[in-house]
Amino acid sequence: MKHRKTQLILLLMGGLVFAQQTQAPKLDLKTQILAVVKVQKDGKTLEELKPSNGLQTPGQVGVLRLTLKNVSKETLTNIRPRQPLNSAQEYLAGTASSTHPVEFSFDGGQTFAPEPLFKNVQVQENGKTVVKKVQVKPSEYTDVRWTIKELKAGQSEVLDLKFKVR
Repeated sequence: MKHRKTQLILLLMGGLVFAQQTQAPKLDLKTQILAVVKVQKDGKTLEELKPSNGLQTPGQVGVLRLTLKNVSKETLTNIRPRQPLNSAQEYLAGTASSTHPVEFSFDGGQTFAPEPLFKNVQVQENGKTVVKKVQVKPSEYTDVRWTIKELKAGQSEVLDLKFKVR
């Protein structure tokens, strides 16, 4: 009986050691705001990105940059990083980096779909209330989400989108 208890304890301890060795995959995610600055170079106007603590001037253009790094020892699949836009940030159409599938939301991240987005609105026509499907303007987007099919151990990915300060 005593021998069985010892075996059971060793078996459980071995399970604990195994559980400690098999850690969940880890992803390091950083968000950065960059200011878009126009500069003259060789008679041409170019855009440069400069670090910024935040942009506050209406009309100012910035870039939200997500940097992901797989810090685990295994390949991660179907990663879906999401970038919410705050009420002062208006997404500029067509500027989300597109090497990966991109989806957008206009309802605070409850639903996502590729562009163009549509919503149902109630309108009055001939004295009746009817529901119409209308296209959502990019200025109404609240969130952006990418799908990264595979990120190998140690691999990094940079995802950008431009916005304008409201």
